[in-house]
Amino acid sequence: MRIWTTRELSELLLEEGLPVKLLSEDELKNAFLNNALAGDIALVPFDENHFDFVADAKARGIQGPIIFISPEPTIERESLYLYNAIILDLKKTGVEEVRKIVNFVIKVAQNHITEGFKSMPPDIENEEAPEERHVDESLNVKDALDYCLREGIPVVVTFRMVKDEESFTVRGICNIETMEGNTLVLHQFKPPELIRGVKKGLQIGAVISYKSRTYEMVLNTQRVEADKVYTSIPEKMALERRKHVRVEPSREMPVSLFMLMENEPTVLLKVTNISQQGIGFLSNRNLQVGDVYGFTIVLPEAVVLSYGIIKFKKQQGSAFRYGVKLMVHPWDEEKIVRYIMKRELEIREWLKE
Repeated sequence: MRIWTTRELSELLLEEGLPVKLLSEDELKNAFLNNALAGDIALVPFDENHFDFVADAKARGIQGPIIFISPEPTIERESLYLYNAIILDLKKTGVEEVRKIVNFVIKVAQNHITEGFKSMPPDIENEEAPEERHVDESLNVKDALDYCLREGIPVVVTFRMVKDEESFTVRGICNIETMEGNTLVLHQFKPPELIRGVKKGLQIGAVISYKSRTYEMVLNTQRVEADKVYTSIPEKMALERRKHVRVEPSREMPVSLFMLMENEPTVLLKVTNISQQGIGFLSNRNLQVGDVYGFTIVLPEAVVLSYGIIKFKKQQGSAFRYGVKLMVHPWDEEKIVRYIMKRELEIREWLKE
C-alpha cells in the first residue's frame, strides 16, 4: 500500500516512515489513476474536478481511500463518502486536527490490508442484470438523473464489445448533458476513445450516486454523434451490488484456472471473468452453491493459490456458469489487481486503434 501525494502535503500532514509516492500536483492525479493498486491511498489537493477524480478511480477498481485537502472551508457532496473519499479543510478544522484524521485513515487502511485472510467472506457480487434485481418502486429515475445533471455528478458506464470473436467489457465515466423527454444525452466521455465503441442499439450499464446510495440501470442507445450519445431513460434502477471491477481474459492475456477436488484429478476450467476477490468459470460439472474447493490461478506474470466458495450458479446450454468468492491473501489480491489494470489498458489501447 502506497500513499500518493505531493511533497508539500507529505511534509505538512504525514507521519514519518510511511510508504509515500511523491509527485508534483500537475501529474499526481493522472499517475494515481493509471498506476495505483487497489489498496493505495490518494492524498491530493482539492479542486473543482474532485468528483470526476473519485468516479474515475471507482471505474478503474481502485478501492483505497481518497483524501482531498482544501485550504478553505468546502461543502462536501452528500454522496462523496460512497466512493471512499473525504474532504478536509485546513482553515476550518486546523492543520493539527487534519493531520490526526489523515494518519488515522491511513492506519485503518493499513490494518485492513494486513489482516490476511478474512474470517467470513461477504456475498460475491451478484451476476444478475440490474433489471432482474429488486428495485425500489418509490424511486423516480428521472429525479435521480436530474440530480446528477444539476450537481455535475459523473456516471460510471460499462458496455460489451467483441474483438476477434472474444467478448469483453469496456468501462469509463461520462457526464449528463441534457434530458429531453424520454431521452438522455451523455457527453464528456473519459477516456475520450470510449465513445468509439458505442453503437446504436447497444445496451449501456450506468451507475449513479443519488440520496447517499449508488444505483445502476440499463440504458439503450438510440443515436451516436461525434461526442454525444443519446439513450433511453429506463423506468427502474436497482441498488449497485458489484464491489470490484471484473475483466474478461484475452488470448494475449490469458488466465488458467485449476480446481482441486478431493480424490479426483485436477480440473482445468474455462475462465469467463476475474475480479480482485472473485472468478467466474464454465464447467459441465453440476457443483453446488456453498461448496468449497481449492483453486490455482495462473496469470501471465503470477500464480495465485486460493480456496474459493461457489456463490453463483446458472445453467448455460449444456454447461453451468459459476461465480466463486476467492479467499486470497491481500498480497495475492495485488497480483490479480495488476493483471486487471494491464487488461484494462490493453482494452483502451485497442479502442484508440
